Amino acid sequence: MLGAAILGATAPRKPIKFKVKGQEWSIIYFRPTPMMQAMGAGFVGVTECHERFIGVLDTQEPKEMADTILHEAAHAYVCDSEGKLHNDSYNSPPEGDHPGIEVIAEQELQLIQENPELMRWIERQR
Repeated sequence: MLGAAILGATAPRKPIKFKVKGQEWSIIYFRPTPMMQAMGAGFVGVTECHERFIGVLDTQEPKEMADTILHEAAHAYVCDSEGKLHNDSYNSPPEGDHPGIEVIAEQELQLIQENPELMRWIERQR
């Protein structure tokens, strides 16, 4: 029991802030509302450029949540200075799926998980 208490006290907390192009963004965790469930809304994340936040479904498994955060952060990087989200219009329709963002997020997650030494080195290169 003591081990669980120690692990719980030292486990990393879910991030609530991150930076994109030097600007601070917030991460807001949400749970599906009854209306979302009734509508069959299947999204697990959202990017709001103007207000500089991403929303992440809080009921995901940790790995899926990490993937969603990276996915939404990739969207954040393509927001313009007027707060408009440009997604990845270079390879997908303006509305609907965005395979370019999905591929980037999945590969980033794998890179981070497989290369902790590289991530530490990159962190030190500020």
